[in-house]
Amino acid sequence: MLVEAGAKHSRIKTAAGRGAQTLLMPGTTLIREWDERQYRVTVTPEGLFELNGQRFKSLSAAARHITGSQWNGPKFFGLRDGKAGAR
Repeated sequence: MLVEAGAKHSRIKTAAGRGAQTLLMPGTTLIREWDERQYRVTVTPEGLFELNGQRFKSLSAAARHITGSQWNGPKFFGLRDGKAGAR
């Protein structure tokens, strides 16, 4: 019941996969290894994504910052179908 109430009033967007959605609650930390380095992105109460003190409006923006190239953020962090890191 608390999860449903939180989702109803949350400013957090969902990370849409094909046919399914994953709700990213504040405090959720996504961990991804890239180029032999581990990155931790945390969902903020405002619905932003924080990486090393820098805030991003989307997971795709965070993934772009990490890799230097265009990525689908949910796919990069393993929230969509397919392997994490598969473009």
